Amino acid sequence: MFAYTGLNPRQCQVLIQQHHIYIMSDGRINVCAITQRNADEVAQKFYEVITTVADDPKL
Repeated sequence: MFAYTGLNPRQCQVLIQQHHIYIMSDGRINVCAITQRNADEVAQKFYEVITTVADDPKL
């Protein structure tokens, strides 16, 4: 089951490369991979990229 996050491609790239949170470049994420053990960390990393990573006009 997937959900659309609304993240831009650059934010998705940062989540993958820096935080090892694997998400599609269009912002879709497999919500079945989010567990009780990792939900807080995933939420924190999402917040981090949303507040610090702007869209890259070259992507």
